[in-house]
Amino acid sequence: MSRYKLKSIEKVTAPERATSLRWYKFIIANNNNTITSLRAGSEREIRLLLLNQ
Repeated sequence: MSRYKLKSIEKVTAPERATSLRWYKFIIANNNNTITSLRAGSEREIRLLLLNQ
């Protein structure tokens, strides 16, 4: 199974009623699949999280 790689990360507006104001949309992909998701935190925290999986 191919490992996922970070394709992009960008700051977005926080979802309604979110307690954190820092949200990012990121896209990860491998040869067969692409996943788009949102996550709260700093860009650094999100990059570290994705690298450690």
